[in-house]
Amino acid sequence: EAFRGCDSLTSVVIPESVTEIGYEAFCGCDSLTSVVIPESVTEIGKEAFYGCDSLASVVIPESVTEIGRSAFSRCESLSSIKFGGTKKEWKAVEKGENWHEGVPAKGVECSDGLVKFGLFGLI
Repeated sequence: EAFRGCDSLTSVVIPESVTEIGYEAFCGCDSLTSVVIPESVTEIGKEAFYGCDSLASVVIPESVTEIGRSAFSRCESLSSIKFGGTKKEWKAVEKGENWHEGVPAKGVECSDGLVKFGLFGLI
């Protein structure tokens, strides 16, 4: 909950020393438009970016092995989600329930193509 509800926060560059983005770390940061997640991060916690209405794009590094429940849910401007690895590597990432609920993105752009969101999650 480090920056939870911090309405004046517009961009974040997470330092290389960080390995996990914790529970509700940036939840409700309505003005957050960009975040740089370094290769050192392996886990994005539950509701880490929940309700960040202005967040338009995110690049998830291939080092990430787990994305918590509702991590990017209700990010109403999130139209671009990119992953640094392949589709096969993306499918191996452990993803919590509703991790992308309510985002306009159609899927996750991987280095070798798009993994589309289906009616029941990723297809």
